[in-house]
Amino acid sequence: EGSKTMLPGTWQPLADWQKLDSLSLLDGPWQFYRFERGGEIEGVLRLERPPGGEKLIELNASLRRLDLAAFSTFVMPEDFSASYPVLPLTSTFDGKLSADMALIAAGDDWASIANSISGDITYDLSNNTVDISLVKQVFSSIAALSPAGGSTEAWPDRLSFEQLSGFVILASGIDAPHRLNLLMDNLEIEGSGTLNSASGDFDYRLAFTLLDDARVEPLQINDAHRGKPWPVNCVANLGAAASQFCSPDFAGVRELFAAPSRSQAPN
Repeated sequence: EGSKTMLPGTWQPLADWQKLDSLSLLDGPWQFYRFERGGEIEGVLRLERPPGGEKLIELNASLRRLDLAAFSTFVMPEDFSASYPVLPLTSTFDGKLSADMALIAAGDDWASIANSISGDITYDLSNNTVDISLVKQVFSSIAALSPAGGSTEAWPDRLSFEQLSGFVILASGIDAPHRLNLLMDNLEIEGSGTLNSASGDFDYRLAFTLLDDARVEPLQINDAHRGKPWPVNCVANLGAAASQFCSPDFAGVRELFAAPSRSQAPN
């Protein structure tokens, strides 16, 4: 039947998915929702319940130019957002979100869906502003160990990036190890870890790299900090202050500073 448009308020967020069973009208190209603030979600959602089994969910969707704060409030399950009312996603990032996702999951509630979901998400945030206080804190700690010195005092607390994009790859739920990537102009954050959807505890081992070949470089310290994957541990709870989320692996940082630079390395 081609594209279908739902009126505001008829979209079912994750918290209400347990009320849905196999819906044949969701088979095929379908526009889930058009937001009053601009942006839209299009794609294919298939729900199936085999005899005696959990609901199977398959989602292939494209998000275009969605207001991030409005979308996060709109889609967040009530039992999750009630426990963590100020999430890092919405308190740190603002802008227009575009994304492509191909996901499958099984379950009748948020916890089982979150812990079985697999697939990949690629995203881009335009017209963005980002609270970089945590990044600034991490690199301030790294610079304190640098033989060459350096400071992040000139960095602002909020910054707009020409490019902000990345991906998430899920294998067997967010509580199992999964890979993530975030690129903000000359800063790349990449690594893997887990998030417990019930408790809000997370554990990620990441590399923060100030790229030395980026077109624009809004985040600068000195050459001693460029082109090295600084090891950062992010182990905390979503309910904690953002300043407690991540800290450098100081032993790994010292090793990188002690290693010869590429210009000093033998040919």
